[in-house]
Formats: sequence, structure tokens, C-alpha cells
Amino acid sequence: MVLETENGRREAFGGRWWSVAVACLFATLTVAQPPEALRTLGQVQGALGFADYDWDGDSVCLSNAAHVVRFYQGRRRAEVDGTVVLLNAAPDGSVKAGEWRMAAVDLDFLALSILPTDCNAIKPLRVVLDAGHGGPDSGARSRAPDTLEKDLTLALARRVGQRLAEMGMTVIHTRTNDVEVSLEGRAQVAREAKGDVFVSVHVNFADNKGASGVETYVLPPPGFAGTPEGSKPRGFQIGNTNDFHNTLLGYAMHKHLALADTDAPDRGLKRQSFFVLREACCPAVLVEVGFLSNAAEARKMLTPQWQEACVTAILRGVVEYARKADTLTLAVEAKRQVEREAKARAAALAAVRKAEAEAVALAAKKKAEADAAAALAAKKKADADAAEALAVKRRAEAEEAEVQAGQRRKEAEEAAALAEERKAEAAAEAAKQAPPVPEPPPQGGAAEDAPKGDAPKEDAPKTIFDFYQL
Repeated sequence: MVLETENGRREAFGGRWWSVAVACLFATLTVAQPPEALRTLGQVQGALGFADYDWDGDSVCLSNAAHVVRFYQGRRRAEVDGTVVLLNAAPDGSVKAGEWRMAAVDLDFLALSILPTDCNAIKPLRVVLDAGHGGPDSGARSRAPDTLEKDLTLALARRVGQRLAEMGMTVIHTRTNDVEVSLEGRAQVAREAKGDVFVSVHVNFADNKGASGVETYVLPPPGFAGTPEGSKPRGFQIGNTNDFHNTLLGYAMHKHLALADTDAPDRGLKRQSFFVLREACCPAVLVEVGFLSNAAEARKMLTPQWQEACVTAILRGVVEYARKADTLTLAVEAKRQVEREAKARAAALAAVRKAEAEAVALAAKKKAEADAAAALAAKKKADADAAEALAVKRRAEAEEAEVQAGQRRKEAEEAAALAEERKAEAAAEAAKQAPPVPEPPPQGGAAEDAPKGDAPKEDAPKTIFDFYQL
């Protein structure tokens, strides 16, 4: 088996402990995206054409005349007509309570890529065959018998290519001899050849010497982690352009490889973001045909019978894909058209609701503005009424002040008149009490007639005013 770090280096699983640690470390640097929506058991039955289901406490089994599909509770493992398929997300939730759910993307892959049985004539394809490793990169190795992964993958790829060419397929190899080809170089070969499918052939290895069987890998959809433990979700990769066709190719390939060696465990159709899968410009699959770490399986893989069965299985996987690819293309386009229409309807509805909301908001704004204007007018009127009332009050106060001033003037005048009257009365009273004023002497000789000894005194009052001054 091969693990790849983010920079494209390949490490044999079980070779060194740090190879796994490095892969996991780089995997933690990826950005996870939220998974897609979930689907109920009823929705799954309706989409896949199953009328009923059987729940045994551990798994849900759906069956009809064409297929038997089993989902395991809380596990990614599923079985489709006896072939193991690892889902992108584990179904979960109580079946009896009606809470069972599975990822919508897994339902889509089952409905469009895996379960359909309609086939067309074999479509000539440009098949890119990638024999894993090469040159100084020997890949996995078995000591007994002494076998290198790079040699076994090259032998298998050559034989598959020969058989495909005999069927009229165009075959392109990433390598035809023992040379090293970089991961980017392998993806570039597929791009330059304008390949229709990319098949990468590998042989597995594990610390557990008893591990055996075949497993097949395709690229996980965006936002979902790969099957191996510790894998992290990734965003969209180039290879995700062909997610539905990747799944068709992977399932077809794995189904035939698992059937080719029924004595070995079916390890399942799995998902992982290997470099050659995420950078592939066409539908791509990576097969691990057996374990060189298992001595018995290594000896079996060197037999002509096993190699012929393996080559035939890969050939049948490519042929099944070639017969179903066009139908899948139409189904995917129909699905996308439905999604586009639904998106357009949703956008139109959102636009209508937005316009309605804007109209309501505008009406509310205008009403608020009218209410504010009415409130302002009412305030201004109230202010004017208050000002008028204040002016009336002040005029009344001024008039009252004027009346009071007039009253005070009148009182002052009356007081002055009273004072004058009293003054006159006092003068009259004083006049009554004053001594009588002597008669003035007669004119002409009166002085001469007066007695000579009685001359008038100088201080005697001569007039009434002189009298008061004494």
C-alpha cells in the first residue's frame, strides 16, 4: 500500500513509523468542509426503488428483484450485491424512531453510478495504465518469495494494455520499463494523452502479515474524509470534476477484482486523496491487488492463474465502465439540469421575496416618514399653540399690569388730591388761629397825629406772613 504526503512523496505503509506520522501531520493541515445534507430511509427507498426494508438491529437491508443493498448502523461499510463499498459518511440514527439518515452524496452515487444496470455497446476509450513505482522506487517488497511491487505492477499493466489494445482500445502507459516517473509526470501523461480513464496498479503492504485481499480507491468528494483512519476532508480537487464517473469506474473495477479471488477478503471500494487521483483530468481509479506482506498471498500473486484472473478483472472493469459511461453522463447532466432549475427557481423565489421584503420595508419606511412628519407637524402645532397661549397669557399679564398701574396712578392722584385738601384745610385752620392783622394807618398825616412817645417798634409784624415767621 502507498501513502502520500502533501508534497507528493510516496511512502510504503509499514516501512517506517514516521511515514504514517508525516502523512497524518500533513492531512491535519487540510481544510474540512461541511458534509452535504442527509436523506431519510424513506427517501433512500424511493430514490433506489426499494419498497421495503429489513432491520436486524445492526444493519438495514434493502432488496428488490435487481439488487440487495445493506447499510451498517454507525459504520461506513455497505454491501451492494455482495460487493463491499465504503461510504463517504456513516449512516446513523434510530431506524425504529424514524431518525435514520445517510449522506445525500452517497445516495446520489448509489442511484447514478453503482446500481444502474443499463449498458450500451462498448465505447472505444483512451485508457491510461499506470504501473506503480519504478526505477529506484521499488515500492513494497516481499522477501519470501523475493518480489518487488514495481515489477509486479509493470507486468500486470503490460498484460492489461495488450488485452485492451486487442479490443480496439487506445492504450497509453505511464511507463513500459523499469524507470522512475514522478507523480506529477504520471498525471501529465494522462493530460497530454487526453485519456478517458486512468487506472493505477499497485500492490499492498501492511505490518499485519495476515492482511490480505483487494481494495480499490477513488477520490473522496469535496468535504469528506478518505476511508483510511486519520484522513482529513479536503476541498475541491481537479479529480472531483469526475466524481460520478470515478465512482462508476471504481465500483466496476472493484467488483470484478473481488470476484476474481473469492478466497481473499473483499476489503472494499474505498476513497482517498492520492495524488494521481486528485490530479487526474479524467475518471481515475487506484487498485491494490493484494498484499506482498502476506507470504501466502505474495506466492499466489506470482502464479499465472492469479495474474490472468487479475488482468481479466481489470479488463472487465474497464469494459463495464465503457458500456455505462455515456448513460451515466446523461444521468448526471439530467441531475445537474434539475439542480440548475431548482437553483433558478430558488433564486427567482428569493428575488420575489426580496422584492416583497423591500416593498414592505419601503412602505414601512414611508409610513415611518409620514408618521414622523405628522408627529413633527403636531409638535410644531403644539409649539405654536403653546406660543400663542404664552402670548395670550403675556398680553393678559400686560393688560393686568396696565390696569394695576392705572389703579396705582389713580390712587396716587387721589392721595395727592387728599394731600392738597388737607394742606388747604391746614392752611385754613392756621388762618383762623392767626391774630388779626392791624389796620394800616390812614394815608396822609397819620404819623403826625400819633403820639410822639409811642413810636412803632421795629420787630412788630407788618403783614400776616411776617406774623407766621415770628
